[in-house]
Amino acid sequence: MNHSPRLQALVLAERIYTDQQSQNKIIAGTYNRLNVRELGGLCDLPGWLFISLTDLRLPELKLEIRYVDMSDLGVLFTIETKVSHVVDPLQTLELVTQMPRFPVPHEGVYDLELYVDGERLGSHRITVALQRP
Repeated sequence: MNHSPRLQALVLAERIYTDQQSQNKIIAGTYNRLNVRELGGLCDLPGWLFISLTDLRLPELKLEIRYVDMSDLGVLFTIETKVSHVVDPLQTLELVTQMPRFPVPHEGVYDLELYVDGERLGSHRITVALQRP
């Protein structure tokens, strides 16, 4: 029987810190909207992605994050990595990854999609809007 990991959180933020004593994550400046001065380039807002997974039953996971333009389902960038961990379905795996600058070809809706071992577990919706004077 195939058991998929359970996605507990997928949060995009300006900064993510780890408390040195408790190892807790401090997530600051969460967002789901990019207000840009011009289109066709890259957004300057820093991006960090917090991922929390549980119900892990394999010692290694292949993670893939896709930034998708929802107007045509085109993938604008992909990040792939493998993660090794202790197999214990009761434990939680927390990951923090720095995102590349987001392409903003036009106003509209984009998704950051999370795939684990080829299965889409969830997404974080982002709206891009042009700042008007």
